[in-house]
Amino acid sequence: MYRLGKFTTVEPTYFLWCWELSTKDISCLGIRSYSRTRPCEGRYPNMHPVIFFAVYSCTMIAISASNYPPVILVPGFGGSQLQTKVGPPPSFNSLRFCDYIQWIAAHVYHNTFFDVYLKVFLLLFKPMDKCTVSALRLNYNNVTRKTTDSPQIQTRVKGFGDPYWIEWLEYTYGADWIAPLFGLNDAYYKLIAQALLKLGYKRNVSLRGAPYDFRKGPNELQVYFEKLKDLVEYTYKINGNKRVVFVTHSYGGTLSVSFLRAQTQKWKDKYMKSMISLAGVLGGTATPLKGYTRGNWITESPEYVYRDVKVLARSFPSIAYLMPTKELWGNEVLVSRPQKNYSLSNLKELYDDLNDPIGWEMWKDQQPYVSLEPPRVEFHCVYGTTDKDTTTEGLIYEHEYQFPDEPRIKAGPGDGTVNLRSLEYCKKWKQQQNQAVYVEHFHNVDHLGIVTNKETVDYITKVLQGYANKIET
Repeated sequence: MYRLGKFTTVEPTYFLWCWELSTKDISCLGIRSYSRTRPCEGRYPNMHPVIFFAVYSCTMIAISASNYPPVILVPGFGGSQLQTKVGPPPSFNSLRFCDYIQWIAAHVYHNTFFDVYLKVFLLLFKPMDKCTVSALRLNYNNVTRKTTDSPQIQTRVKGFGDPYWIEWLEYTYGADWIAPLFGLNDAYYKLIAQALLKLGYKRNVSLRGAPYDFRKGPNELQVYFEKLKDLVEYTYKINGNKRVVFVTHSYGGTLSVSFLRAQTQKWKDKYMKSMISLAGVLGGTATPLKGYTRGNWITESPEYVYRDVKVLARSFPSIAYLMPTKELWGNEVLVSRPQKNYSLSNLKELYDDLNDPIGWEMWKDQQPYVSLEPPRVEFHCVYGTTDKDTTTEGLIYEHEYQFPDEPRIKAGPGDGTVNLRSLEYCKKWKQQQNQAVYVEHFHNVDHLGIVTNKETVDYITKVLQGYANKIET
């Protein structure tokens, strides 16, 4: 700790960027007149005024930021950047376009990773879409009960710990100034990050990011959970032993709650200040049904993109994990056909009739991690709903020939992706945990819009400012 006179103490990490402005001892620059003992008196009498005011300004920011709890941003499904490294196709087929692409990529990006998600042009333009699906699709092993990348393909998550890579859905260098020039809006956590930076937060110090492989379910994310725990403890330490706040979105909230349930109460009391969940999928959602059958999660896209999304959805264990829970849906009909209805009680028959037995195995793998138990930390439950009912509640087939590709969507209340009953389940946690639970409901805000909604950003900054006004001991 460096002591700034008798007023406060600040962790050295807050001064790292100030240090670059001068080679002087940071404990003596611009603060000697405030020290009782004046240990630096007369040592640097010729400091340039510009350097003095620059260091003084960042020192004041550091003092201000030191009162705020550090924040870790956890993105939702599809909010992480994925990179891939490819080798030559194991068996080259001259009739397969993607074999040529893989062979070229293996030689151009020899033994190096390159961005593959989210790159819109790789998904929307034929025939590159098929190659992207091949790179992102997972292969399930019924013996190990785990998934792996396709042969000769290795995928990793970009930028764990750094919030910058989740501030945009599709990041390109210079996106923060190029996108506005062309009227593009790929911002994800960008507005939240900007608001926190204005409060004095510093990226990679008091503002962190925890992206993950959103294709996986919790049964395959144990290494991620270990890294997340280390990140929490390290962030706590470098910020003067200040407890951490999670700001999560969608599936990121689901995983974060699962992570917190697995920690001891002693650990949570020491390291966790609270969790701010945006549009958390707390009790599952019926939207995966649409991904399994139709694939049209991406609106206003070509038909072939829907088919690609369906292929990916059926290979991702995370989709099985996000299916409706028994506690909230019971035996409610999820899919209706003239000759048969499907609910959670005969879900296996649905997977069988979809010719997707692997999907059933994946669903079984996730069940030990499905729970409605509260996280037992202070919890802020923030969600929006659309004015019209646009959230998938079930699928209806008027005729047998329509199954499975042409369902009619039965819509209900929610945010367009997550059903209201799942979004608001946190209300029940008020009676199930000793820690406070706060619920904030914004109207006419959809699932992705909740992250960029100004009222949401204001709510988050208000919560953090409230913490800053109560300096922890």
